[in-house]
Amino acid sequence: MTTKTFQIISIRCPRKLRGLNIAALLIILLGSSLGFAEIRFLATADCQFENGNQDRKQSSNETFLRMFQRLDRDPGLHGVLVAGDLTQNSRKDEFEWYLSSIASHREDVFEGLGNHDVERPSFGQRLACGLGLGSCVYPDVIAQTLDEKTRNTSLNLKQKPHYSWLWSSVQLVHLNVFPADEPAPQFPNISPQRSLSFLKKVLQDQVHDKTQQIVLVHHYGFDPFSKGAYGEEWWTESQRRAYWEVLAEYNVAAIITGHVHLSPLSNNWYIPWQRPEGLGGPDRIHTFVAGGGLKGAYLEFSIDEQQVEVLRYGIGDQLIDQKKLDLF
Repeated sequence: MTTKTFQIISIRCPRKLRGLNIAALLIILLGSSLGFAEIRFLATADCQFENGNQDRKQSSNETFLRMFQRLDRDPGLHGVLVAGDLTQNSRKDEFEWYLSSIASHREDVFEGLGNHDVERPSFGQRLACGLGLGSCVYPDVIAQTLDEKTRNTSLNLKQKPHYSWLWSSVQLVHLNVFPADEPAPQFPNISPQRSLSFLKKVLQDQVHDKTQQIVLVHHYGFDPFSKGAYGEEWWTESQRRAYWEVLAEYNVAAIITGHVHLSPLSNNWYIPWQRPEGLGGPDRIHTFVAGGGLKGAYLEFSIDEQQVEVLRYGIGDQLIDQKKLDLF
């Protein structure tokens, strides 16, 4: 099968520039050109809308509502990142719930797939799709819908389902389920869809200065659950080493993940990824668990040339925790 990568040349005005006068625009653009880049955005994961689960639907809806209210109050925020698991079972009705939840700010949401969004349908579930029933399981339609979606910022590269874009001078890349070119042995039916090769292409074509900051988003993370501490090795140590080797010479400001459904009160949401033994690069890379959206949790990021500051919010928009970390 041939994999197609597309260079995107259309131009859209980012939300933070809309409505500004010419003087303000010149100040922002000049600052970016001189390297005075700061980006601010929100992130969550695992809203995981589930058929019949009204409590989860309400909780996830409230998480998005609070993030969108924050966007409306603060035009300096670029948008919302979602690190996968939009649905529980890749069902039509679940995905429609998700789309309804983000409808008011659809273009401001930069989402990707998690393992729950790529469930393969049974014969009966395929039949339900033909009949237009909510029990239809259609992961291909979910992926296609996200691939065709218009967002508030132009993409500079995409290869379904992966994509990349710039906020200020920071290169962001959404790698969906996890960064690799082959499935993990324990889960052969969950394909990363050559996301590692896509990342290499972005770095080669879009990051011409290795001091340029990069933010990466994918579902599996560096938490014990993702790494197999409880019997399910979602991605392997060798896959993480291969990922590190690709990134070692670049300036990665943050990696944002999901998969584990942390309570808003959990203090395990910041996980420094230490340099694997025998490999080059920085001592560590900052990684952050953005979920769980289904429990009311989300993060607010502020990234400048020297630091990343992250605020963690919970139910009722309560500030639960925060970290300010130096960049390497």
